[in-house]
Amino acid sequence: MTAKKTRSMEKRVLKVYRKENPSTYFIDRSQKDFHSWESKRVRLFRDLLHFPIDMFLGKTLIDLGAGTGENTVQYARWGATCTLVEMNDLACARARMIFDKFAPHPKKHKIINSSIFDFSDRKKYDIVVSNGAIHHTSDKEGAFSIMNDHLKEGGYLFLGINSKAGCFQRMLQRAIIFRFARTEEDIVDVAEELFREDISRAQKFGKRTRRAIIYDEFVNPKTDYPAVSEVLKWMSDKGLRYYSSYPPILLPVFGDSGMRPTTMAQRYPDIGVLAEALWMTHKRDDIKEVPWLLDSFRKLAETQYDLIDYVNDFSPNSPFNCDSFLDMIRRYRSAVGKVDLMRRIGKKQDPFFRELCAIIRPLKRKDKVAIKKRILGSRHIFKGTNGLGMMYFMAYKPTKEDIKQQAA
Repeated sequence: MTAKKTRSMEKRVLKVYRKENPSTYFIDRSQKDFHSWESKRVRLFRDLLHFPIDMFLGKTLIDLGAGTGENTVQYARWGATCTLVEMNDLACARARMIFDKFAPHPKKHKIINSSIFDFSDRKKYDIVVSNGAIHHTSDKEGAFSIMNDHLKEGGYLFLGINSKAGCFQRMLQRAIIFRFARTEEDIVDVAEELFREDISRAQKFGKRTRRAIIYDEFVNPKTDYPAVSEVLKWMSDKGLRYYSSYPPILLPVFGDSGMRPTTMAQRYPDIGVLAEALWMTHKRDDIKEVPWLLDSFRKLAETQYDLIDYVNDFSPNSPFNCDSFLDMIRRYRSAVGKVDLMRRIGKKQDPFFRELCAIIRPLKRKDKVAIKKRILGSRHIFKGTNGLGMMYFMAYKPTKEDIKQQAA
């Protein structure tokens, strides 16, 4: 991707975002709104990414593509000295208002009106952040490289980026809308006509306006989302170590002791593909979905615990019935053979793709009435969470000493 094309796309995206800013979440409407938003960020870092908010205390932090600063101000409140880089001057103005209102010592934080690609500061930071920005550029890998360039050794990189698989349904929505609309107002009208239910849900949980959601999802000229494998490759290419992610991508295949050198997750680029299969057709909240997916694990858990508990804390005086133990092995092996996670995933995907095919057929002849009828009558596609939007990654930049110890 040439620099000229990258700058041209930035201008097109900026034109959209100056009309409808996608990062305005109205956290300043009340103390309740602010603290609700803050608690979500605390949960994301501390509970889901295993990165305690104490890790921000006394650190220097740069947020590339910071938007209105409504996420960045949380890092300032947790003790970081922040530099915000944002190409939208209107977003920068709101960010300054947000910092003046909510950040301790607001004047020590810098807000710089610049593109990620034009930002020329050579300073390195303890924490480098980009949330929901680089997938709207024409060179997301180049933007990731810039993030790494600003990261100190021993520092942490945080990336929030939409998932290619998780946004499969949203990209289908774009494909459908663009069959019937080209102008911005036509896109707004068609989106409201066909996907009103999904927009309403996004408005309820994301706290953005309907128009901001439509402009961000559908009017936006660039929505280039990566697969998990791409992000892991970016980390490997830059010598970064995968630290954590949410939703989780790691399969339960690692078994080495934590006290010995072990393999790195990013050596296996396809490790996230099963998670991506789930994200593609995700509809129900996890509190409902996970128990259904894991239902066949109940018998496995019962027989596995019977087997291992029988020999746990074994002593010279413990009884050991060989026949009983052999029966436990038989029942355990039978339970293993009946675990049906992939069949459950298939049961989710089959009706989803049947409904998708039923929508694509009238799309071929541009029959919007028939498409709308199929969408309204669907039970699986474009319902509930409508897939997964953002995935979050943390990476660590090893020091020279870290690298030396690993090689030893």
